[in-house]
Amino acid sequence: MFRPFLAALTFIVVSFSSGALVADEIKATPDLLQVTEAITSFQQAPLSGKGISAANVILAFAESSDQVEVELYPPVFPWLGTEHYPPLSDVLTTAYVAGSIQDQLANDRKGDTTMPGVLMTLRVYEKIKATHSDYSLPVMETLKEAEAEGKLRELLQLPTE
Repeated sequence: MFRPFLAALTFIVVSFSSGALVADEIKATPDLLQVTEAITSFQQAPLSGKGISAANVILAFAESSDQVEVELYPPVFPWLGTEHYPPLSDVLTTAYVAGSIQDQLANDRKGDTTMPGVLMTLRVYEKIKATHSDYSLPVMETLKEAEAEGKLRELLQLPTE
């Protein structure tokens, strides 16, 4: 279940890919197999039609499942709560949610997991950059550099595991 920033994410869901993603499309909570397959599809091609459909499943699961708890981490998404959402921020936010869900399900523990969410966000950011070479977000570049230097946890001020 989502905790803070639900309103911001609901806005993102509705606006995803120029309206191609509609929050009402998924009526029931997806099951574990559906969400696992959706995460795989989304990771492979987040901007494709299949990726957009997968995002819908991921977000529906996060919103309605009692098996997971996702909390968006503000330093990763400085645009939340503002009127300016950068291009493809909806895709990056969905990647964070997918990474958090994937980690919680794999480890059979409910509770937000920031680092896996951030790492998935960075992987999807790189996928986007691979097909859109002019795409760049300063916050993602900062996170990417910190991750390459082994300082991501420190930058995000997360406790050492």
